[in-house]
Amino acid sequence: MARQCPVCGSDHLIPGVDLRDRHGQYPSIQHEVELIAHPTHLINRGGITSPVQATVCGSCGYVMLFANFPADLWRVYREAQGEKD
Repeated sequence: MARQCPVCGSDHLIPGVDLRDRHGQYPSIQHEVELIAHPTHLINRGGITSPVQATVCGSCGYVMLFANFPADLWRVYREAQGEKD
């Protein structure tokens, strides 16, 4: 996690802020990123999702997004590239 804002340098960071979608009839409760290992496959695509949370700078308002499970995303990405850990 970030320890200071990359824009203004402040250490007034608010971690773990949820993102909310206010549009549509059924707004999502929590946003996610999705990575598909084999996008051309019709089945067994090897996808993974990770919830996303924000860190907001309390000084300038800059917003940083962080995936909750970065290691899992990295593993699937490497698999998609044909690489093994």
